[in-house]
Amino acid sequence: MIKALLFDMDGVLVSTEDLSMTIGKRYFESKGARCSKKNFEKHLGMGERTFFDGANSEVHLKDYSYDEASRFFKDEYLRDLDKIEIALPGAREILKAAKELGLKIAICSSAPDWKVRVNFNALGFNEDYVDLILTGKDVTKNKPDPEIYLKAMEILGVKSNEAIVFEDTKGGIESGKRSGSKTVSVLNTISLSEAESAGADFIVTSLRSFSTKESLEGLLKRASDYKNPIYRKFGSHYVGRSKRAMMLSLEEKIKNAEKMAWDALENAYSPFSHFRVGSALISYGTGKIYSGCNVENSSYGATICAERNAVTTAVSSEGALGIEAIVIVSEVDPPAPPCAVCRQFLTEFSDEHTKVILISKSGYREEFEFSDLMPYPFILDSK
Repeated sequence: MIKALLFDMDGVLVSTEDLSMTIGKRYFESKGARCSKKNFEKHLGMGERTFFDGANSEVHLKDYSYDEASRFFKDEYLRDLDKIEIALPGAREILKAAKELGLKIAICSSAPDWKVRVNFNALGFNEDYVDLILTGKDVTKNKPDPEIYLKAMEILGVKSNEAIVFEDTKGGIESGKRSGSKTVSVLNTISLSEAESAGADFIVTSLRSFSTKESLEGLLKRASDYKNPIYRKFGSHYVGRSKRAMMLSLEEKIKNAEKMAWDALENAYSPFSHFRVGSALISYGTGKIYSGCNVENSSYGATICAERNAVTTAVSSEGALGIEAIVIVSEVDPPAPPCAVCRQFLTEFSDEHTKVILISKSGYREEFEFSDLMPYPFILDSK
């Protein structure tokens, strides 16, 4: 059951992104640099610092100062805001409909606090009309990181499957999806293909689609019933799930992985220990299976285990991936578990629920969740 609606501000409720890019362009030109709105487009929705720093990475202004740019932007924005109508079609109506239905409402924008509140007031609402306003100052990581939406849900007391996120940029959609929520893309600043590739669950041309109580109720029902692919966090990164990954059940994929692991064991290079190991992992994102065997070396430190061999093969094909399950086969009873180095290596691509299946040649079988083998993983935050 949906209990809360979480709205981005710019490009969803209000149209100020063109004004923002115009002022950004004006700042760089005032410093004698050549600049266009295209220098800002890819940095929309990711916070003011990224907006200016990202543009300057292309403009290359030598005496660039973010603090100076921020002051310039605020002065120009407050001066020009009342010259335009910023409310997007359906914005006021969906907020009123949500209120009528008793839904919790949050504004979650990476923009500066002053800008978000000025924009909301320009819509004709007092700030106490909504339950929560979170802005760039309230988070340490900007979108596409899901921090702002996860924090909003925590404060509102709702779970991810009880919230709908409304976004308009690729980074924003990814942020909503990574939070585990259903995400609506409004095609104000993004194309249909971009919204689809970012993983939006529902795509509309404007919020007019939900401007009445009845139409919003329809969305709530569809969102509650819709079983969508979700993002999971593996190590320090997030991985989305494709439709292909869900075509076979996990049990069927594990059976296929078992066969591939035994095939890999036959190719193990172990002239020194004569201890052969095969492994096969299942990619959470694609459903593909990648195998590996142990490869020893005269310099023992250069030896690579079967588990790490499978992971490096998978990464070379997919990049940063998530492991849904990994099968490890050996010829001893009980079957050999991953060594300490492999457990740390797997930490980077696993989560607590990643299945680890150990099988011996005689048929002895053990199954664990990764958290059973690695209860206190060492994981650095990605930058």
